[in-house]
Amino acid sequence: MYVARRLFEVIPVLIAVTFIVFVSVRLIPGDPARAVAGLEADDQTVEAVRKDLGLDEPLLVQYGRFLARAARGNFGVSYYYGTTVTEEIVRRFPATLLLAVSGITLSIVIGMGIGVLSAINHGTFFDRGTLIFAIAGVSMPSFWLGLMFIIFFAVQLRWLPAGGFGGWRHLVLPALTLGLFGAGTIARLTRSSVLEVLKQDYVRTARSKGLAGYRVILKHALRNALIPIITVLGLQFGAFLSRAVVTETVFGWPGIARLLVISVLDRDFPLIQGTVLWLAVIFMALNLLVDLTYSLIDPRIRYG
Repeated sequence: MYVARRLFEVIPVLIAVTFIVFVSVRLIPGDPARAVAGLEADDQTVEAVRKDLGLDEPLLVQYGRFLARAARGNFGVSYYYGTTVTEEIVRRFPATLLLAVSGITLSIVIGMGIGVLSAINHGTFFDRGTLIFAIAGVSMPSFWLGLMFIIFFAVQLRWLPAGGFGGWRHLVLPALTLGLFGAGTIARLTRSSVLEVLKQDYVRTARSKGLAGYRVILKHALRNALIPIITVLGLQFGAFLSRAVVTETVFGWPGIARLLVISVLDRDFPLIQGTVLWLAVIFMALNLLVDLTYSLIDPRIRYG
């Protein structure tokens, strides 16, 4: 029942997203008809292209047709590539999925690992260093961090390629650039959550029973501290998407985020609309998954 209600609530949100994107892309400077026809094309050719693309019709008519096609999973044909928008998105989605999963995995492993160690060593030099790391991770711009990685690891040391898509060596730098952003936030939140749980009576009881320290931390403290961490992970996915745009552009990663940048520069209306709508669906699906995960971590949580 809860899942069905949440899925029903998605419909008006998606309609609002389609309207905002439809209006926003038409505020981008430039004429897509001239971009398709070429800079040297005469006015008659440009008008013919505009009519062929349906850009000469009233905006409400254009929006209605776009909404009707989108409801059937048809986002139109890309002006630049000449293929369907769905084909372009499906072709590039695996690269973005690989980068996103790698970046989020690094964020969780590094952030939670450092956060737990910081909570255990509360008040020490390591704890203060963790706070500095968390602030630095959140504050550093993705493009600057990516460029620093390229200069140091690719240009100076020649350990890793500066960009492109291929084997695991091409994935290391963009995944680190994307992952360190989330690691700082997760480390700080994990530290505060674990510190709060360690003060609870059941943790002191577990220790008084002679349980090993690592079992107390993993089985009692960390599990009960996971809910706020998972909540932040779900909310941070939107930030990951925005950072992925910069990361994929810096490293020449052929994913959806870079496709969105190219489509904006080319005034490719169908591609922009389809890509943003696709990302919105992924974001809402992950938020629903985060909500359902709560009941798995804490059996006391039930949805009506």
